[in-house]
Amino acid sequence: MVHRRTTLADVAAEAGLSKTAVSLALNGSEGVRLSAGAIERAKAAAKKLNYRPHSAARTLRTKTTESFGFLSSEITVKKWAMEMVTGALRKADESKHALLISESSEEPIRQARALEAMVDRSVDGIVVAEMKARQVDAPDVPDNIPLIFANALGPDEYISILPDEYQGGREVVAAMLQGRLRSNVAIIGGHPKQESNLRESATIGERLRGIRDELKSNGIQKWIWIEAHDWTTAFGYEAMTKLISEGTIPDAVIALNDEIAAGIYNACNEFQIKIGEDISIVSFDDSEVASILRPGLTTGRLPYTEIGELAIEKLISKDMTPELILIKMPVKIRQSVAH
Repeated sequence: MVHRRTTLADVAAEAGLSKTAVSLALNGSEGVRLSAGAIERAKAAAKKLNYRPHSAARTLRTKTTESFGFLSSEITVKKWAMEMVTGALRKADESKHALLISESSEEPIRQARALEAMVDRSVDGIVVAEMKARQVDAPDVPDNIPLIFANALGPDEYISILPDEYQGGREVVAAMLQGRLRSNVAIIGGHPKQESNLRESATIGERLRGIRDELKSNGIQKWIWIEAHDWTTAFGYEAMTKLISEGTIPDAVIALNDEIAAGIYNACNEFQIKIGEDISIVSFDDSEVASILRPGLTTGRLPYTEIGELAIEKLISKDMTPELILIKMPVKIRQSVAH
């Protein structure tokens, strides 16, 4: 059996008021000449009948749809990066906005279809989000729909929100340098192309710059650097195994991400090198991997939750002044640094 949707006329009949009076009462219109009792009767009737204003009519009245779009390339299928969606959802809920989430998997047709659906629904703004921070183009949407780039570098005329990787690089190294092992340092991961090509990475160059500047400011002018384009556990293991086999065992290692660090842990365990005693290891991301390694891994946390929250806050504020916003990367201190 199909239940008929409760209408404004139904609420008016229940409250003993005109439809206009009920509409004014429920919308909280300022300056209306309705008694407190009439307003209360209208609200009570609407609650009793489970009345919900028609979204199209509300849109015509307020010029908003109370909804935002969240367009990502691969965030929603990566459990770790889902923190950005969680932050965005939290802020959307607080402001009573719906969040329309779409995953394009970097496929142009899927992205176009998702954007079309968001535009057709007249969303009040769109968050363009990336898991791997990189420079991206603005999607083709009407000028009246604001865009925010989250963990992505958009064109100069938009707001972009990124982790403060330079600060993160310096603070992770500073945490490592608090330990007693620091004379022979290795950096494992990173690649010159990731520093020079913003479309490949908008942040890795800053991370490496922060690492190098902090080392130099503490009197460390030389270090071992093993480059890699793909940052995997297998690469971390192979790189560290090679160093150990060649007799070039660093007493402090900076891994460019937690996956690499996990491989370094495996190599150290295989050669009976005690992490946090014989060697210091620090890393970046604070992913799930970091939470299960033993001893615990000191690492710089990517502020995905904060980026998602701020993106929605900016859309709610309607202040679209172009700027690049950098979010602090807090360092999670654990037991991988030898003291």
